[in-house]
Formats: sequence, structure tokens, C-alpha cells
Amino acid sequence: MPTARFENGQLVIDGYDNAVAVVDLGGYGGGRNRKVAHLSDLAKHRLDLAFVVEATERLLRFPSDPSVVRTALWQSAIVTFARCFNTKSNARQLDLEAAKVYQDGLPRQLQKYVQDLRDKDIAHDDALVTDSKVCAVLGPDDPKTKVIEVLFLHLNADQLSDPTAIPNLRRLAQDAFDWVVAEFERRCGLLVDELRELPYEQLTTLPVPTIQPKQYPHPTPTP
Repeated sequence: MPTARFENGQLVIDGYDNAVAVVDLGGYGGGRNRKVAHLSDLAKHRLDLAFVVEATERLLRFPSDPSVVRTALWQSAIVTFARCFNTKSNARQLDLEAAKVYQDGLPRQLQKYVQDLRDKDIAHDDALVTDSKVCAVLGPDDPKTKVIEVLFLHLNADQLSDPTAIPNLRRLAQDAFDWVVAEFERRCGLLVDELRELPYEQLTTLPVPTIQPKQYPHPTPTP
């Protein structure tokens, strides 16, 4: 399995005995190549789905974890899974299509259910699985005690108490992960065949990859 590391400020990828260089395909074809962009998106989906599988496995193996930990894992897994199928975002050109990944019937219904949880419960408060009321506690019929206090009552359905919830999400994520891996390998093979048709001199003129994670700066107080 290839591994990547930095050495003297340079990106080094181990695992290829006869490798001469690593080149960046981002500029292949004179611009943002659609095939390369789709491979990048598939790889990101693979990372997301691997996280969801790991998170759900943790939920299944350690049911005695603190409630706040289990809720955080569950909500994070829901959001991360749904992100792979989010057709409203422009961050990735290639979103996963449920019709391609899952068979018709229950699997697609479950995928839509998870998407609805993300959209209407976790990311936005549409009261999909919650209910709340503002209530008044009444006392004896007296001007000072007939209304004792005003309360806010909030009830949230415990999704994790459903014995099918976590296994269903894990199965959805695993099936999608397997599909993404197969599709990624298929497209990589096609791209390798295409690149092998190019003159070697053209391949060696492609740029060396540079990787710099983006930083979102924290606000600093003004003097």
C-alpha cells in the first residue's frame, strides 16, 4: 500500500520501486480536467464513507459510551454520509446517485430517510423528530399563585434507541464505500490507459504536486 510523506519540503510517495517522478494531473488537458476532478471527488467520498463506517462501528461496539459522545458520533455520521449525496453543493462536481449505488426499494428509502434527518433535523430545525411546547404551571386560584411558572418542554425522539438505526446506517455506508472504491479503481484504470498513449516528454512536463491545506483564520480582537 503506497504511503505519502514529506521529506526536505518535498512530497515523497513510497511503494513504487521503479518510480521516477510524481506529477500533478490537475492541469492535465490544459485546465480543470473533468475526469481528474471526478476522481478527486470519488476519493473524498471514500474518505467520508470510511469515517461513517468507523463511527457506526464504534456506536455498535460501545453502547455504554456517554450519551453526548454517542449523539455527537451519530449526528456527525449522518451529516458526513449525506454530504456524499448532496446535489445542492458545488464543492464536488460528482455527487453520488442513490439510483446507481443502491437497489430500488428499502435501500433507497433508507438513504432518503438519512438525507431527511440531515436536512430537517440536524442541519436545520424542521421539527422532524422533535416536539416542544411552552407551558404554564398553574396553582390555586389566587392572584399571586394561580400562575406559578412558565416552562419550556422539549422532547426529542431517541433515534439511537431504535435497534435498526445504527446497523442500517452502517450498511448504507459500507455498500456506498464498496461502490465508490470499485468506481474509483475503474476510472483510474481508464485514465492510466489514456495517459499511456501520451508521449513520455509530455508526461514529464506535468507539474510536481504541491499540497497546502487551506487555513480558515480565527478572528483576532481589534486593539
